[in-house]
Amino acid sequence: KFINNLSLSNNNLFFLNNYGSLYSVNIKQMKINWFMNLNRSSGLNQNNLFLGGQILNYNNIIIVNTNNNTYGIDARNGSILYKKNFSYIARPIIVNNFVFLVTQNKYLIISLNTICKYACHGANEKFKCI
Repeated sequence: KFINNLSLSNNNLFFLNNYGSLYSVNIKQMKINWFMNLNRSSGLNQNNLFLGGQILNYNNIIIVNTNNNTYGIDARNGSILYKKNFSYIARPIIVNNFVFLVTQNKYLIISLNTICKYACHGANEKFKCI
């Protein structure tokens, strides 16, 4: 079950609701910087509510997990930097500019500076560029 999600960075609050709308709000000036809708369904009702995960906000990039995709969004202007065809199952971990994600298919995704670079599945596989 998805519940609305918040993330705070400097004076900007990022809010993702269960209809798939992502807002950036300047809390100091009390104004909306930008907003976007990540829900691609045609109608909004309780049967097709948006399924998303926690917002990760790092280095002016917001990583948002949706039903089937992971988005990298520029926190300053809301532009989509990338859209990847996977969804992660646990909150990502950030260590020294590397982001580690585990997908629904049990792939380990390692990214440098929040742009997806490598994937590994199982102990015997080598890392592959994605």
